[in-house]
Amino acid sequence: MPFDLLSGFVLPVLLLALGGAVGRLQDHRHERSLRRREADLGGFVVTVTARIPGRPEPTWATLVLGEVVVASDYGKQFVARLRNLIGGEVRSYRRLIDRGRREAVLRAVEDARSRNAVGIVNARFETSMITANAAEVICYGTAIGD
Repeated sequence: MPFDLLSGFVLPVLLLALGGAVGRLQDHRHERSLRRREADLGGFVVTVTARIPGRPEPTWATLVLGEVVVASDYGKQFVARLRNLIGGEVRSYRRLIDRGRREAVLRAVEDARSRNAVGIVNARFETSMITANAAEVICYGTAIGD
């Protein structure tokens, strides 16, 4: 009887709590990394428009890409399943996709900077589900240089 209680209720709850705690720790660590890297961007411009206002016509242009696959932890999955029963916005997934977009932009900027670009124009995003609990986020655009 004690083993049945442990395996039937307590163990899944402990695993859910552990998954949620580790996931939250990873989320906070990634958020700090994003803020630090975004602050280091300086004057690098990423825009959805075809030109950077006030800059001369570029002398070269090339495609740059940043992509990331983001996955949810057990805590987010559990909350999402509950939210699915009652309806409404799943904010934890929205934050996850937002972090994915920010990471994809930073990776595109790193690609552009490695080519000595001064900015990225015509930036676009694509998001696709890979599994029920993971999504791919791609940021692509045209890196330009003087």
